[in-house]
Amino acid sequence: MKREVNVKSWAMWNLFYFSLRVESSSLQ
Repeated sequence: MKREVNVKSWAMWNLFYFSLRVESSSLQ
């Protein structure tokens, strides 16, 4: 397993989760 792949997927999920939180807080 390459650590680079794990870091990339982890960063992508973090960005996705962060954008979801920003959208939900904007809706309120």
